[in-house]
Amino acid sequence: MNVTVPPFDLPLHNQPKLRVMRKLFKFIRVYPNPFLALVYFGVIWPLYVYINQLELHEDFKKHILKIKLDTLIPFEPIWVFAYASMYVIVILPFVYVRDKTLYRRMFFSFCCTGLIAYVIFLLFPTYDILRPVTNPFDFERFFLAIDNQHDSPYNCFPSLHVGFSMTAGLWTYYADRTKLGLAVLIWAIFVSVSVLFVKEHYIADLLGGAFLSVSMFLLFSRNLRTKIQPAINPRLNNRKWLLVPVGLYLFEVSYVLIKYWDRFKEIL
Repeated sequence: MNVTVPPFDLPLHNQPKLRVMRKLFKFIRVYPNPFLALVYFGVIWPLYVYINQLELHEDFKKHILKIKLDTLIPFEPIWVFAYASMYVIVILPFVYVRDKTLYRRMFFSFCCTGLIAYVIFLLFPTYDILRPVTNPFDFERFFLAIDNQHDSPYNCFPSLHVGFSMTAGLWTYYADRTKLGLAVLIWAIFVSVSVLFVKEHYIADLLGGAFLSVSMFLLFSRNLRTKIQPAINPRLNNRKWLLVPVGLYLFEVSYVLIKYWDRFKEIL
């Protein structure tokens, strides 16, 4: 009786799975920055969605942080375009920053901002009662209705729209004190203000998100010694850097229009 013995004595480089693992570890070693970005967007962000759905249960006692000034701020749907640009601005530091030490400090700043906020979401759930019912009869309300469909009015304090945007703005400005860094920082401020005008957050949420992002930035930028100019990818020192956020934003808008085209046709 002939018995076939598995070829366990084959050299390591002939085993397909090990070759794939070797290539993966080589990629991580040579290009650590993209790997950290993948970890951030692939792990940290889905946690937000999970907690958001978890708080749909009635077991969570939800707090309302509304003050009188919140009701005086008008609902302006046009601000949804600034609000939605948060999904673009958080990517920019991962594209622009080149210095490895600065990049890793920035990465941990983003992670801690998110994780601390998630703990607060679970221990101190909040609810947004000012979010209006948006009938998508125009372009702005259409995008706002899509966002509300996928983001329940929980996980409000602190605002991660503010926290992540300000973290991106602060680190980009730290890495580049020229027009590029200043533009991203001002952009982050616009995103932060937009949360009030689209009624996605209260003033307390905005202040909480800003405090959290600034605190994590100050913590991780402490004793950081790095040259300012080389911290930004030198290939982005000209006007071509504008193509990055513009391209990402157009991709975001196009994705929403294509995915929800049947609903969008109703307002045309």
